[in-house]
Amino acid sequence: MQSEENKNPFQGMSFEEITRMPNEEFVKKMELAKQNYFSGLKDLGDPEYGEYSPEQKIGFWEVSLNRQMRRQVESGLDEYAIFNADWYNAVKRLEPEFDSIMDQVFKRPAFTEWDKQEYLKRIRIRS
Repeated sequence: MQSEENKNPFQGMSFEEITRMPNEEFVKKMELAKQNYFSGLKDLGDPEYGEYSPEQKIGFWEVSLNRQMRRQVESGLDEYAIFNADWYNAVKRLEPEFDSIMDQVFKRPAFTEWDKQEYLKRIRIRS
């Protein structure tokens, strides 16, 4: 079991202490916080998701990811930044059929403007 310190590497630190932290240390702590967040995910944000049919699961991901990517673009950010190996591994742990679901999502009209190869590049599994 992880200690509380490992769950939130900034626990007990003031804003001033965080802002004075050397950049390298801050980046390491942020990476640890991200990993801890994804490893702690218990569900996919919809309590009924487990009961969805395969078609409903495809629709769930189509709508959810399209919305998130559009928000990124509208904010002037990289739309693919929502995808990374930690996110992918967490989702795959909770939805073992995620790869086949995403194959179908990328065939949907809402996803025709998104680049599947860029998505695959972003979720690369770390060696």
